[in-house]
Amino acid sequence: MNRRRRYSIPFVIIVVIACGLLAANNPNPSVYAQILAEEMNQHQPPSFVRDLTKLFSPLVASYIDRESTRQNWLLFSVYTTTLPNGTTLRMLAVFNQLLPLSGVPTSTNS
Repeated sequence: MNRRRRYSIPFVIIVVIACGLLAANNPNPSVYAQILAEEMNQHQPPSFVRDLTKLFSPLVASYIDRESTRQNWLLFSVYTTTLPNGTTLRMLAVFNQLLPLSGVPTSTNS
């Protein structure tokens, strides 16, 4: 019994620290909009299009912020964004990173 308690205290401390880090790095809606706008900008193939979209990045981030809904799970968030072309993106936001859940087309090399 004493041995079990000795191992459980460090485990609890690690879990509490991990939960604190996750909660502290759970991006709010404006951070989500900024990160998604930057990622969308990076996936534009020609450099002149990338430069042009950088000029409109604040507008894109504003649109994303307005058209997104957030499910806050404290340690992470799930965002749903409807793009102008009708595509609905679902993204898992954790540690200020976005992980696609659905709606993101996969690139194919043909």
